[in-house]
Amino acid sequence: MRLVSLTFLALCLPTAAAVYRMLPARARVGALLALDFAFYCLAAGSAFWLLPLLAAVTALAADSRLARGVCAALLAALFFACRAVGILPMGFAFFVLRAVGFLLDEREKQPPAAVVAYLLFFPAVTMGPLFDFDTFRAGLAAPPDTKRRADAVCRLARGLVRKFVFADPLLAAYRDLAMHGTTLGAAVTLVAFSLYLYFDFAGYSDIAVAVGGIFGFDLPENFDYPYVSRSVGEFFRRWHATLGKWLFRHVYLPLGGSRQGMARTLLSLAAVWLCTALWHGATACYLLWGVYFFVLLAVEKLCFPKGFRIGILPTLLLVLPGWVFFFSDGFAAASDFFGRLFCLGGTLLYSRADLYDVLRYAPFLLLSALAATPLFRDAMRAVCRRLGDLPRHAAALCGFVLALAYAAAGGYTPFLYASY
Repeated sequence: MRLVSLTFLALCLPTAAAVYRMLPARARVGALLALDFAFYCLAAGSAFWLLPLLAAVTALAADSRLARGVCAALLAALFFACRAVGILPMGFAFFVLRAVGFLLDEREKQPPAAVVAYLLFFPAVTMGPLFDFDTFRAGLAAPPDTKRRADAVCRLARGLVRKFVFADPLLAAYRDLAMHGTTLGAAVTLVAFSLYLYFDFAGYSDIAVAVGGIFGFDLPENFDYPYVSRSVGEFFRRWHATLGKWLFRHVYLPLGGSRQGMARTLLSLAAVWLCTALWHGATACYLLWGVYFFVLLAVEKLCFPKGFRIGILPTLLLVLPGWVFFFSDGFAAASDFFGRLFCLGGTLLYSRADLYDVLRYAPFLLLSALAATPLFRDAMRAVCRRLGDLPRHAAALCGFVLALAYAAAGGYTPFLYASY
């Protein structure tokens, strides 16, 4: 079972949402528990038992301060042990962050059933977004809201378009372009991967937020058009924002943050990026990825006044090379790619085959780049201010049809972050 499967979208989601909204508030936790268990068991395969078991242990451990601390430490240790041996059950990385955050944040006893339903909340169980227990509790008590559900359906259409119309074709383009050994080929490959990563993860986040909204939950934004950021710091406030907020709250601030001088600020920032890198994977490439962005952010803090913006293009020129560590199989592969990207070691600038593929993919890459900005969103808002919500609903319907057509033609490629 997947959030983007036709069976889920056409049958399970509308049926479950209709039944859920008819239930009294006191019965909603039980209904969500049933949905959570059913969804995860169908999606996770043979390891379906682990997360429900850990969720139950977490709920029981929340009774005392000592038990909370021990449980949080054991969950973190179990995660890093599983990461080290390369065996992670589906959604385990995000589950650990939710569970540890809950154990560190909550000081009052909560109903165990509600805690388990929160930790296994099915729209966000595999890839986020991360949110706190207060958000979940507010959603349980939220009254039926027709406008919220209509907005969520439109958001669902946008997520499906981002996944099937943009992300999956961009992945195919990236794989084609990656075979070229020239500087031009490397540059366009990097652009294609950067756009693919954004649309794949932002598409899932849209779908998760939308499904949560259909059930009455206001899940937080995860992506806010990061590729129009004017500094590296702003980029990471817009990119995977819920992870950044979690690390800010549970790593950066406890270490002192920016309240005790520049040295403590940089130490806290280094700890955040070490945790970020290890959370993604215990490999040299992920560690170098963390070091790269730590250095960029440290330079921003040391050399520029607060609020200084270097501009969109300079930010892109700094951020995009960091994704090389993200998609490379190892340090040698990353070094080879950088050699091609910067025309080192006798690398050709371009070839005839490069030009053919670049011209073939250029219109789609340009459209994707425009779709990664607020341009279309702002245009739709301007139209809706004049004509009401009808154009937005019509666009959502067209989005559903278009995404279905692309999915039928190209099949389904798993979300990249589903492996975390």
